[in-house]
Amino acid sequence: MRLSLVFSSLLCVATWMTGLDASFGPVNTCCLQLTQKRIHPKKVVDYTVQTTALCPIEVIVLHTVKRKRICGDPGSDWVRKAMAKVDEIKTIKREEEEGKEGETVTKAPAVPRKQGKGQKKGGKKGKGKGGKRGGKREGRGRKRTGVPKPIV
Repeated sequence: MRLSLVFSSLLCVATWMTGLDASFGPVNTCCLQLTQKRIHPKKVVDYTVQTTALCPIEVIVLHTVKRKRICGDPGSDWVRKAMAKVDEIKTIKREEEEGKEGETVTKAPAVPRKQGKGQKKGGKKGKGKGGKRGGKREGRGRKRTGVPKPIV
């Protein structure tokens, strides 16, 4: 009896909390006043337009490199320059991505390498006749002299 009472009360609280959370919706962060501080357009990474549909004033929210939000006046000259800079960078990136999609990758013809410092003409870097990898394996393991291995 006691267990069912606890379970039903927890169920009621959980239902109430879900309904309470759904009624308010997502938390919206609005700029409530304009920022007087100006920043250089190079520091602006992105921007969003805040309209009066959800927030009390219309502003341009500038997002900086350091992930700060600056609330700028849409009629201000420095805000328009920052927006133009962001739009220019976005169009350049978009054009580069579209250009890469249309290109076909072709391999360049093989070109002989230049001789490195301390490297003999025609040889490879490293020890032995085969360079670092491959080639004959001299000096590794037991020498093979033609004498059979003793059976123990």
